Amino acid sequence: MPLEHAQAKWETWGFETFSTASGQKFENSLWAHPPSKYVFRLGKNWKKFTTHYGLDKESDLNVANCIFIVKGDGKELFRSNEIKDHIVHPLELNVQNIE
Repeated sequence: MPLEHAQAKWETWGFETFSTASGQKFENSLWAHPPSKYVFRLGKNWKKFTTHYGLDKESDLNVANCIFIVKGDGKELFRSNEIKDHIVHPLELNVQNIE
């Protein structure tokens, strides 16, 4: 699925290995400093969106926090609670018929 648009604070974003505080690694992860936005055109060709989200192990928990939001066709499909820890949160969403 091609990335259609990426926007991040300080124009810094990318694909790389994401490392958690517990040592878990996720290859080819999307990362960005909040506030950030990634846009993918699904074209109604996908059924499921599966991911993990959280703060990386380098995040200073005294100041770092974020909220992970997934939207589809202008509607909010998911909104996490405020993340203030290094816990990796799994997510699976039905995206069938999402453009």
